[in-house]
Amino acid sequence: MTDEEVLAEVELTHVGNVISRMLALYPTLPRVDIENCVRTIHQRFNGCRVRDFVPLLVEKSAKIYLAAKTQPNVVIPAGTTQQMQAQRVNVREVTGQSSADQIAAAKGLLDAGAINEDEFLALKANLWRNY
Repeated sequence: MTDEEVLAEVELTHVGNVISRMLALYPTLPRVDIENCVRTIHQRFNGCRVRDFVPLLVEKSAKIYLAAKTQPNVVIPAGTTQQMQAQRVNVREVTGQSSADQIAAAKGLLDAGAINEDEFLALKANLWRNY
């Protein structure tokens, strides 16, 4: 098995974990709806060369969508769709960059509100750990 195949399997495992967390977070929604939501969002990242943050971005997007579905009175922040598009663009842009450049890109996601402080710190720690 190639490295790419191993990484793809690991990513699918992480996406499966996202589904499990969403099932726990939204117990009133049918399992099939949650699975379809997460897998559809995951497919949007096909073609992205950097895959490190895909499960995180899938989970964040799924939370927004499922929260809106379970709580119809919740207002989704203006620009969320644009932020999700920017996330995909930012993930593509970090390809081939140094850890410092990738941390700067993650900081851009934090500043844009696409990730929170804890997620940023986790990404930063992971990048330095793998440096």
